Amino acid sequence: MTGASSAATPCTKQEVVGKLDAIPVFSLVNSAGQLFGVPDEQGEMAIRFYADITDAGSALVLVQSLNEATPLRLDVTPLGTAFALCEGWKDTPSTLPLRLHAPSRVVQAVAEIMKAEPDQRAFPLFGIDELQSSRALPFFLRVRDMRQTWEASGRAAADFPQEYQVTDLRVVVHKMLTDTSVDWRTVMFVGSEEALLKAQEIQVKAAEAYDPGDEPPPLEGDPDPSD
Repeated sequence: MTGASSAATPCTKQEVVGKLDAIPVFSLVNSAGQLFGVPDEQGEMAIRFYADITDAGSALVLVQSLNEATPLRLDVTPLGTAFALCEGWKDTPSTLPLRLHAPSRVVQAVAEIMKAEPDQRAFPLFGIDELQSSRALPFFLRVRDMRQTWEASGRAAADFPQEYQVTDLRVVVHKMLTDTSVDWRTVMFVGSEEALLKAQEIQVKAAEAYDPGDEPPPLEGDPDPSD
């Protein structure tokens, strides 16, 4: 890993959140803009932030079918803000637990490589030395995005490394907060173009629908799952 420094200063939580905020995540909200709970396969209700737009769309279809009388939609939150809420760095009035979800297909693929059961708490990140420098230390949510960056930099697709680094978001965040051997302020978190485009679409629609006479929606809600 490049970016090494003999006396680097660890990042603050605020700096970590700022770095992560480059990536959008998606959640379900009701017509009042309140975050809405989603059940998992075991029936646990939680406020869930999805890094993958397909996963978020599937959750919306499921929960809307269970709550036909309650109009629901997708909303966008910066990853850093969602991470801070899920990790307890920021207070939330919700009585439901908060969960952060990496792309399900990525979690499944990593589990298959590790010959283990998928861990829904995992948030895999990927990197390769050839894309790292003293000025930039990128981590990708998907190998596909890392490959696109490789090719966009002028490198041949056939030269893409067969082996790459796999780590976890929480491991990287812990290092950013504690490790002095690397200048973690050079970290870049890279999401998918699809997620960025969807986030922009949601934000444009929200701006078009905004009524200056309305009260601003709450940051957090505690919906009744039985609605």
